[in-house]
Amino acid sequence: MRIALALSYIKGLRVDDWVFQQVREVTNKVYGNHLADPPIQGIWADTNEWLWQDFLQNFEAAFVDTALVEQAYADLLNL
Repeated sequence: MRIALALSYIKGLRVDDWVFQQVREVTNKVYGNHLADPPIQGIWADTNEWLWQDFLQNFEAAFVDTALVEQAYADLLNL
């Protein structure tokens, strides 16, 4: 699964909680969680493209390029 591979490269004390949360979310979306109250049904196959797109949206929302505006300004000045 692509998500598991991507998450295996994300390491560090500041991101471990986010990685664990993503693993839990993906697991619930694929396999469900019958111990939850109320139980969660799995809704996607682990090969479903929507699962990957959802992960990418979560990743982009969590990890923003903080220097993007400054880089754009510097690029404009260099024109």
